Order: sequence, then structure tokens, then C-alpha cells
Amino acid sequence: ILLTPAFFEEGWKPKELLLPSGNVSISLKSGIIPRPEVVSGWDFAKKKPKKTRRLVPAGSVFFIELSGSENERLAWLQEHWWKPTSDTEQARNDGYGLAVFGVDHLV
Repeated sequence: ILLTPAFFEEGWKPKELLLPSGNVSISLKSGIIPRPEVVSGWDFAKKKPKKTRRLVPAGSVFFIELSGSENERLAWLQEHWWKPTSDTEQARNDGYGLAVFGVDHLV
């Protein structure tokens, strides 16, 4: 579940979040995603508007499946809990894509 809007390079679909991590692979099963949010801003250094971006809104829900041992999946969840999941480092540093996870089952 996204707690803050997220920037994904492929539009609605996360890329960075789905990359394998150690022995854990992640597959996207489905998502519930409302209309995108549009953000922009002002670049004070360049004295011009920043490029407009479309973000996946907060409250969006992604259903993912983790493979690997129970301990590996638990470690993955702990590593990603309350961490930004956006695809670019700058978007993550800006706090875009803060996520929490619900668990159906670990075994």
C-alpha cells in the first residue's frame, strides 16, 4: 500500500520494487490504482518550471508474491517496510512511494 504518491518509470507499474533481492524474487499479481496525480514545481537554479510528472497516488494497492524461504521473505519485508519504492533514487530521496506491506501468509 502506498502511503505517499510514487513515481514509476513505466507509469503505474513499479520497476525497482520488483527487482530480485538475494534469493527472493517478486512478481506483481495485480494492482488497484486510482487516477494519476500530476505534480510539477519551480527550478530555482534554472529559473524555469520543472517538468510535469504523473504519479501513482497514495492509497494505491499492489498485490505481489514473494518467493524464497520464510526467513528470506521476512527479511525482504523488514528491509522494505516504511521505505520509498519509487523507481529513481531522487524520487526515493524525496519520499515518493513510501510503502507498507500487508501479509496474507509467510508459509
